[in-house]
Amino acid sequence: MPNPENIPNQFEGEEESELEIMKKRLATLKQQYEELLPRKGLSEEDDKIIESLENDIANLNRDIEKLENS
Repeated sequence: MPNPENIPNQFEGEEESELEIMKKRLATLKQQYEELLPRKGLSEEDDKIIESLENDIANLNRDIEKLENS
């Protein structure tokens, strides 16, 4: 029977991979937000997109923090 301490955690690599994907997604969202921010107030459509990006960024930050603390 193998020693459990020598068996790698099957979720450990996946968790890191998921975290990296989330961080890349966050960087992309922040870039899109920065590009659209100067257009805030110019149209209702742009404002909705900006608000959606703000919410997505906040949610992703929260999810990343939870994952890092678990």
